[in-house]
Amino acid sequence: MPKAVATLSRWLLRELHFERIELRIAPDNPSSMRVAEKAGYTAEGTARNAGFTNSGRSDLVIYSLIPSDLSQPSLP
Repeated sequence: MPKAVATLSRWLLRELHFERIELRIAPDNPSSMRVAEKAGYTAEGTARNAGFTNSGRSDLVIYSLIPSDLSQPSLP
C-alpha cells in the first residue's frame, strides 16, 4: 500500500502540478498512519474535532506531502 500511495502522490505532484496533498487519518488507525509515513508524508499535527463518524465528532491526524518532499530518498 505505501508504494501505491507514493506512486499516486508523485503523479499528482509532478504531472498534475498539485502543490500539496493532505491525508487526514483517525488517531486510532495506526496502520493508515504507517502507510502515510512509509509513503513519505510528514505528520503535521492533530485537527481536533475535525472528523465525523456515526458515533459523533473525532480528531484527525494530518499528514502532508509537497513537491519539495519528492527529493527525499526515503520515498518508495
